[in-house]
Amino acid sequence: MNPLIKGILRLGIPMGPATLLTGQGRKSGKLRTTPVALMKMDDRSFLLGTFGDVNWVKNLRSAGTAKVGKGSHRYAVTAKQLSPEQALPIFKSVLGHYLQSRMMRSALSMGYQLGPNSTDEDFMREALRHPAFEIFPATFG
Repeated sequence: MNPLIKGILRLGIPMGPATLLTGQGRKSGKLRTTPVALMKMDDRSFLLGTFGDVNWVKNLRSAGTAKVGKGSHRYAVTAKQLSPEQALPIFKSVLGHYLQSRMMRSALSMGYQLGPNSTDEDFMREALRHPAFEIFPATFG
């Protein structure tokens, strides 16, 4: 599905929280683009590693910078990986909201073992399994 989603996002067509992340490969140095979910909470932005410690997570962790956006609207960001304890309230707020929708719950079930009645312990288990990054607009100068 990634190539299809990537193509749709490159055209600038909205797909919920999906956006493109473009960052430097940690081994090759080449730019790599992948669709990710950009989550918002209280004017803050987060990327959650839905499928665990995958390549985009490792690349972002290594580089600390990337570009996010869709269509021609992309912007540079810096990223800070959160500890599971720091990520817990984000998981509870953002994912908890989506878990109220049957359709979104179904989509989230591909990566998370959560439901509408998940406990704090359930969310912490997921925060331990899924890297989370807070992203900030990059500043230069």
